[in-house]
Amino acid sequence: MKEKLINICKRVGTRLRHNLLLKIMAVFFAVILWSYVMGVTDPARTHVYRGLSITVSGVETMEQSGLACANLADILQLKADVSLSVQQSKLRTVSADRISVRIDFSGVSAEGEQTLRVSAYTSTGEVVSVRPSEVTVQIEPLVKKTVQISCDQVGTVPEGYWQGECTLGQNTVDISGAKSVVEQVEKARVELNLAGATETYSGTREIVLFDEIGAKVDPAALTLSTHSVTVDVPIYPAQRIDISEMVNLVGRDAVAPGYEVKDIECSPESVLCAGPQDVLDALDSVTLESLSVEGASSDVAQKVKLRLPSGLKYVDYEEVEVVVRIGEAEKSKTLELPVYQMKDGEQVGTAESTVKATITGMSSAIDRLTEAGVHLEVDVTDLSPGEYTLAVASRLDDETLRVEAILPDKVRVIVQ
Repeated sequence: MKEKLINICKRVGTRLRHNLLLKIMAVFFAVILWSYVMGVTDPARTHVYRGLSITVSGVETMEQSGLACANLADILQLKADVSLSVQQSKLRTVSADRISVRIDFSGVSAEGEQTLRVSAYTSTGEVVSVRPSEVTVQIEPLVKKTVQISCDQVGTVPEGYWQGECTLGQNTVDISGAKSVVEQVEKARVELNLAGATETYSGTREIVLFDEIGAKVDPAALTLSTHSVTVDVPIYPAQRIDISEMVNLVGRDAVAPGYEVKDIECSPESVLCAGPQDVLDALDSVTLESLSVEGASSDVAQKVKLRLPSGLKYVDYEEVEVVVRIGEAEKSKTLELPVYQMKDGEQVGTAESTVKATITGMSSAIDRLTEAGVHLEVDVTDLSPGEYTLAVASRLDDETLRVEAILPDKVRVIVQ
């Protein structure tokens, strides 16, 4: 009997192993049974979410107690791994952005090194663990400081353009934080690249903090009254205008008797003008306010203001130094004089006729000039006896004078 049962079981087992339809039905019913069990029991699963950002809370409460965290910037760089226990049916609804990891500073009430708990929160599932579970913080007195803001401009505008001064919406920024961090801050700057700019810049730039050696200070551990500031830099087309010919002299012909205007010098000789292109296009010249030299007998030096057309945004000089050189006036005198024959430096005779010599020089020297101070000569040193027509040479005792003309410039002489 026992052997019959064994044989029957073997035959049934053999049929089941070799019956594909029965196998498929078995798998089908197994899946149905598994789905039923999972749907009814909804078991919990544990999943780890890695590299989550850490936020902080309660900082304002801590600062109201006059305290601040010195290593807050480092703490904000930390990442956390959070393990959640979530029911199977909700596992797909959980993502890293639905998990909040925080460190609460509201309970901090004393200076020094302290350990704070790292907590995780989510509306779905249960937090199993957080790593790191706690952090060490350095608590220091809260201090405040006001820092000047400067504009750090790099690059230059193209040739033919003018770049004005940088104007900031505000010149200082207030910072507060842990004493050791605040004391690092020495400078605050906004950085602006104007390379190739051809239009006025107006915009907002972020404030960057620096220590005394020029290294950047991370503002994450600090509270700033503002993180950015408005910046304006005027940029306009420019051209250089000559002003040396624009001096308006009053009394040029009424200087002291016997004197005249010799020269006019301007320093600088030109000015750089900048403004809208249509204003520059209409700018033929820059004139100066009038300068009087009436009755002057010596140089006149004076600062003279420019007369500028409206619409210009910049001129590198608003006034120039003008020097009017006043000197003694020149005049001429014409004398009718004999022409002497000269042989080896000695006078040996005269020409057949006289000539008229026109002498020019300073008025006072001309007034002192006599016929004796003018020597008109022809050189007959190497000439044989006979009749010649020779050019007249002149020599003046006063070297400040000059011979303007001799008429006629040649004379007939008879060499003995």
